[in-house]
Amino acid sequence: MGNKALGARKRQLGAVNHINACSLGWLMCIFQVTFRAIHFLDGKVRDVHSRKHTICTERNIGRKSLVRTSAQFESPISPDLVTRAEMKGISSAFTTSIVIGCNRGIGLELCKQLHIRGDRVVGVCRKASDELKALGLWKVMENMDITVEEDTRRLGADNLGTVDNLWLNAGIGDGIEDSLVEGLNYGQILRSFETNAVGPLRCVQSFLPSLKRGSKVLLVTSRMGSVEDNTSGGSYGYRMSKAALNIVGKSLSLDLLHKGIAVLVLHPGFVKTDMTKLYWGEKGIISPATSAQEDLHYYMGMSIKRWMGFMEICRKFRTCCESYYLLPIGSCNCVANS
Repeated sequence: MGNKALGARKRQLGAVNHINACSLGWLMCIFQVTFRAIHFLDGKVRDVHSRKHTICTERNIGRKSLVRTSAQFESPISPDLVTRAEMKGISSAFTTSIVIGCNRGIGLELCKQLHIRGDRVVGVCRKASDELKALGLWKVMENMDITVEEDTRRLGADNLGTVDNLWLNAGIGDGIEDSLVEGLNYGQILRSFETNAVGPLRCVQSFLPSLKRGSKVLLVTSRMGSVEDNTSGGSYGYRMSKAALNIVGKSLSLDLLHKGIAVLVLHPGFVKTDMTKLYWGEKGIISPATSAQEDLHYYMGMSIKRWMGFMEICRKFRTCCESYYLLPIGSCNCVANS
């Protein structure tokens, strides 16, 4: 009887342990589901807060919306629609904006729209175009080559005061059509690295004393720098240089975190510029003015708290007059802007 009782007791304890293990497993599952739900809802709340911030900003300047309808999508924001006085409502957080690479294309349009907002705009380029000179910017700095260390040092040494926004748009498309079969131009590949990746890093380092807590740095990248998105091959120099720029942005975002300086790496879209002239007939290409508007609107809608320490590589797909910002890496929220 003693052995039978002992066996029954062991079976009873085994059943209790099994029940406890199952209960613990269920509790862990419930905890994981709850944690993921809270994380998901937190992201939704952040997106709603960002949208509310954008709506309030738009109301403050007396416009119904900066996000255009499909009929308005390709129409640039003109001074007639948004006066300088109106733009001051959204320009209060901006003082000095520096655009590096601005004699044409996206950079020129950025200078134009930042100037309309009332920013003190400094345009930096190798040679100023007539269009750039006609804008009447606060300052235009010519004969600046970001591949030359002495030039970038002179940039930082110029007494510009605190730099609130540093837009690094300079870049080249050398080797964008290169082919492994036909032979690669390694000189072009090295030039692409020097201009598209090393040059922007030099500029940020030169301006570092002028970047204060709350300043923002924007690096213009390309989808072609994405490893995951590369489905067609080729373009070795351009792809490699933009991938390197993405790493520059990631490291900068971490290194500048303690200073309160935000870093954004942005793909501006499929834009009609001299670099893409071979593809002007393809569907989905947009004007520099449209790209600059969308980039500026997205840039303004992001708060420093959401930017700080994050890298956001934005791949922008445009279909049916909508733009989607997909953030494929890091811990950033996905943003859809239509």
